[in-house]
Amino acid sequence: MLKYEDVRQVHLELSSYCNSSCPTCPRNIDGGIISPDLKPTSLSLEDVMQILPPDLLKQLNVMNICGNYGDPLMCKDFIEIVRYIQKNNYLIKLNIHTNGGIRDEEYWTRLGSLIATMPESFVTFSIDGLADTNHIYRIGVEWDKLMRNVAAYINAGGNAVWDFLVFNHNEHQINEARRLADEMGFYAFLEGTPHSFNYNGKMRVVDRNGKFIKHLEPSKKFSRPLHEKQFDEIDFDISVDIVNQRYQNTKIAVLDKTHESYDRQIKKFTDMDNVEVQECTSVRFSEIYIDSDGGVHPCCYLGHINKDALPIPELVYHKKWIDDTVGLDNINALNKPIKEIMDSYFPTIEQGWTKTFAQGRNPMCVLKCGIQRPNGFIRITEQIS
Repeated sequence: MLKYEDVRQVHLELSSYCNSSCPTCPRNIDGGIISPDLKPTSLSLEDVMQILPPDLLKQLNVMNICGNYGDPLMCKDFIEIVRYIQKNNYLIKLNIHTNGGIRDEEYWTRLGSLIATMPESFVTFSIDGLADTNHIYRIGVEWDKLMRNVAAYINAGGNAVWDFLVFNHNEHQINEARRLADEMGFYAFLEGTPHSFNYNGKMRVVDRNGKFIKHLEPSKKFSRPLHEKQFDEIDFDISVDIVNQRYQNTKIAVLDKTHESYDRQIKKFTDMDNVEVQECTSVRFSEIYIDSDGGVHPCCYLGHINKDALPIPELVYHKKWIDDTVGLDNINALNKPIKEIMDSYFPTIEQGWTKTFAQGRNPMCVLKCGIQRPNGFIRITEQIS
């Protein structure tokens, strides 16, 4: 398993707050109700200075500032944190992910001027369409404000990447969006396919009251094959009454409704006792993941600690595994140095790869990096480097 002195990349979640409600984001149910189990947090400059000391920053090549639940630009000390990172490693490659609809032009001008002094660094703007379509998935992002922010950042010298998720409703705009990117001065334009369509091929969208609005559909021209099902998935196309119950924080009601499927899923875990963990993401990228609570994990997959809006069985199981093996407080870099956490926690994970689930195997490792479902995660930094 990865050792402290071998860490070369950090995936950092600075905030779990967000201005948007993307339908497949784990912080909400289908773009509507925010998970009552998510208590949004942001790391301060002082937190980051404690978690990432200069000696660790100096050995890094890459830092991805993104996360599972929020947008990093929601972090109050964001620019000060970037300055701290730059001060200790001016050669580091920062990849900052954002929807771009946060802050104002003056702020983005300051950020652009700062990133301009870090030639290997850039901001990846997740923009999924144009004025009439971006908001369909990036719910809550105002187009005119987004464009003003992007222009201010690029005009100040900041490197920018446009990351375009292709749906049926925006696939006809790819060429126009690419032309706009060229005109504005983006140095890369990426096309991607969303990962979270249900097995019926659609993506459900509801409002804040849990009322169904519409389904989003995948691109007909650029669609990728759905992952082959290896175990019985819960159908999370949940009815409005269950969503409303969830909104009232009656989590047990949702679990009761899915009890049969949940039991089948847990049984499938035990049926996968002999599945080999093929390629650990942390080892592959020499990377660790730090969440906005200060938690340290081998990867972002293990950074989901049952905060998601829906009671996904593997996350419930994973949270129990954490509680039973190490405890959340003992893997938090605001309580203990990262080296101490990695020396004690990471070997526990690796040891579990050869155990059964009853003996202490971690379900997330098998589900994300098991030989039946090899990790297909490709970093943007690899695509444009």
